[in-house]
Amino acid sequence: MAFYQCGKLTSVELPDSVTSIGYSAFYYCAKLESMTIPGSVTFIGSNAFEGCSKLASVTIESGVTSIDAGAFDGCSGLTSLTIPDSVTYIGEYAFASCVCLTDIYYGGNEEDWNAIEFSNGNNWLIEYTNIHYARHVAGEPVIENEIAATCTETGSYDSVVYCTVCGTEISRETVTIPATGHSAGTDAAVAATCTETGLTAGSHCSVCGEVITAQEVVPATGHNYVSEVTKEATATQDGVTTYTCTECGDTYTESIPATGTSDATSGDLNGDGEVNASDLTILARHVGKVEYITDKTALANADVTGDGN
Repeated sequence: MAFYQCGKLTSVELPDSVTSIGYSAFYYCAKLESMTIPGSVTFIGSNAFEGCSKLASVTIESGVTSIDAGAFDGCSGLTSLTIPDSVTYIGEYAFASCVCLTDIYYGGNEEDWNAIEFSNGNNWLIEYTNIHYARHVAGEPVIENEIAATCTETGSYDSVVYCTVCGTEISRETVTIPATGHSAGTDAAVAATCTETGLTAGSHCSVCGEVITAQEVVPATGHNYVSEVTKEATATQDGVTTYTCTECGDTYTESIPATGTSDATSGDLNGDGEVNASDLTILARHVGKVEYITDKTALANADVTGDGN
């Protein structure tokens, strides 16, 4: 009761040597306007500041563990109160009739606040004031506002941490997602043929479709023909040369003109392309009958010696 009903006391500074504020220590100091309770104090006794109607702001530094019954009862001008997270007990009606108290600045988080033991008569303190927590319980980061990276463009997201107790956003960091780069897919080569163009091997991105290595046109190879006489020409009949492509098997033919009176068919009286007994028989038949061969072609073919007779 050191300052009991000191009606002219407007302010006071407590030294660090003070460890407790006793019963009714500042009872009805009606002109006391503000109070800072140092961290050396661990206990605020009952009715310690009762009736201090001009007391507008109270700061209780960390160290106080107990605020006893009626400690600030009737402090009708109190609007702001700072309570450290060291407080574990608030007695009955400790802040009764503090009808102007709107904001409490608490040194812990909501979980700590809810762990304080409140005795009866503190509904105003619990239900009708704005509690501003100095410390939150950080949850795991969550991802928000995600923009996916593409092959060529960076993406981003916000890594946000919320308090698991009250849901207050504690931190937000924008994280850049590197561009993924292209994922190459193979475009197979297409072999050129004798008549059709081909393509070289290439590649494209299997995600976005962008061409990485363009395919180039390979010209058609053209045919590679080899020739073969498939029918010999005779004196009277054309022959045939067949051309075959060694790559694709395509073929075409060319005619070999008949040989006519070539040396190879002299004496071939019947025109079968050979000089043999059949031709001699024809010759003997005409000689025996003393018939003359007037056909100029036959006469020429009959000249087996080539002397014109």
